[in-house]
Amino acid sequence: MKKLLFLLTLLLVFVLAACGLSGNTDGDAGSSENTDGESSNKTSTKGSIVLNMSLPEGPGTKNDAGAQAFKSKLEEITNNELTVKIHYSNAFGGEREVYEMMGQNTLELALQSSGPMGVFDKKMYIFDLPYLFKNSAHARATLDGEVGEELAKTFEEAANVKILSWVENGFVVIGSSGKKIEKVEDLKGYKIRVQESEVQIDTWKAVNAIPTPMAWPEVYTSLQQGVIDGHDQALMVLETGGFDDIQDSVTILDARFVAAPISMSLDKFNSLSEEHQAALLEAAEYGKEQGRIKIDEMYASSKKYLGTEGGMEIIEFSDEEKQKYLDQVQDVYAKWTSVIGEDLIKKVQDARDEY
Repeated sequence: MKKLLFLLTLLLVFVLAACGLSGNTDGDAGSSENTDGESSNKTSTKGSIVLNMSLPEGPGTKNDAGAQAFKSKLEEITNNELTVKIHYSNAFGGEREVYEMMGQNTLELALQSSGPMGVFDKKMYIFDLPYLFKNSAHARATLDGEVGEELAKTFEEAANVKILSWVENGFVVIGSSGKKIEKVEDLKGYKIRVQESEVQIDTWKAVNAIPTPMAWPEVYTSLQQGVIDGHDQALMVLETGGFDDIQDSVTILDARFVAAPISMSLDKFNSLSEEHQAALLEAAEYGKEQGRIKIDEMYASSKKYLGTEGGMEIIEFSDEEKQKYLDQVQDVYAKWTSVIGEDLIKKVQDARDEY
């Protein structure tokens, strides 16, 4: 009897051990979201590392193409050892909070505006200086070169967040309700929503507007209620956000260029193998290229849509009005040049003639 009990006990041990080995010791890695926000049919493999990624807007918006390209390339070259789950519409909070979360290693990835980056180091306010970048080609070359590397290093040290590549929102426009902005003088008393940026606030004050810092999710309702007269944002957002339903005109200034980096928690990046780190950088480069292509396509199509089906009047600042604007913001340059770095600004300005 004792021998029989011993054999039964031994058999039970083997069965339990077998059950334990057959389970996924890494737990459920979950599914990722595609551009429609639905679960992908590409399931995570055993032991895969799921990286959560935050986007401020919904599926199909300006930066989703870059995020999707980054995701697909990363999963391809790592054979799903690294997978990306995209979360839309500021699911984790505002853009500043998302940068903070990455710095604290409670969120892995984001593709979002450079707007709040100056809160962590004032050198990052360089993107808010009006008419610093001549055009998109100039801005992209700047970010892909020495200046971009220096800014990435600065932000990494200040925020504990690594810039994997520089995508963009492009040059912003003014979406306006009621009052048309046809010349610089029209900005007097104009209540405009701004990001949490001291340079943006100083710039709008310099042209006699009334800057109102406001979280992005509050903008649409604030326009409806008359709390603000307008906002500056990428042209594509006016279409994808449905602003043509509540706004009458859009003014193209080409004054402020907005970068939108693919960024990552530095602690998380450093915790990965060299092979996985290289894969992240390669995928981010691909995401940047595809993201820029999509930005250009969407800008052209949105401009056409807003001026036709959207029923918005498209107003473009003349060279004379751009110069008047630039003349009025010279005190902003005087105040912020020493803070941001005279040498850094000069490197950008000196390259203007090449474009």
